[in-house]
Amino acid sequence: MVDYVRYEELSLNAWPSIQTDHYRGCVLRMSGGYTKRANSANCLYLDPADIPAVVPYVERFYRTHNLPVTYKIVGVDGYTALDKTLESRGYRTIDETCVMEIDLDAARSASHGAPEPLPESAPDTVVIGEAFTEEWLSGFSKCGNLGDNAPIARKMLSSIAGEVIVASCAVAGSPVGFGYGALEDGYVGFFDIMIAPEYRGRGFGRMLMDGIIGEAKKRGAKKGYLQVIAANAVARNLYDSIGFTERYRYWYRVNAL
Repeated sequence: MVDYVRYEELSLNAWPSIQTDHYRGCVLRMSGGYTKRANSANCLYLDPADIPAVVPYVERFYRTHNLPVTYKIVGVDGYTALDKTLESRGYRTIDETCVMEIDLDAARSASHGAPEPLPESAPDTVVIGEAFTEEWLSGFSKCGNLGDNAPIARKMLSSIAGEVIVASCAVAGSPVGFGYGALEDGYVGFFDIMIAPEYRGRGFGRMLMDGIIGEAKKRGAKKGYLQVIAANAVARNLYDSIGFTERYRYWYRVNAL
């Protein structure tokens, strides 16, 4: 059986929240509403006997912050009782997500998958850094159209305690793609691989992935993992082509305010 607890712990550290609260085996995260991962309760260590106490506590926590009450539910036996309880209380299911992993030594590189040349310029190589720079953060916020969430994203990214691999790719010196890897205990997590809309479908995402994989191996990482929405066929095809395999799924249970 896959060690889902370890992957969940790794991802909690790789995408930290602004505020974290702990209650009876549940990790409650709050980040002003920016991303469900950082604004949901993951009852990772929950004893099912504590569900009657946990549910009202979680509801009070998120309603105090004027946020939807949101749980992350991992598709394993340990979450079944909680999932059924939330279903009975009217919580709906959204955003089923695949957690995928790879042995980095088996990753298929993409020399054949380089972007098509653009009419007036060829793509630059991927730029790799060891920290989130102001230039990277600004470009990332613009590319992701973060708007008012940009300061929250900056604070979250600056809170990552472990090593990071910060990647971008550019055309004629202008960044068009961003992503980062979070390193911990021989693992690298791939997060926020995003490409500007007008440059999608040209292989830039593959370039970023290859760049992060290469750097992660240099820094001693042996395994990689990522999370991708199950319905995102384009992204899943990319990760399949590199050699990632699905290990388990999770989804969110959400109630109205």
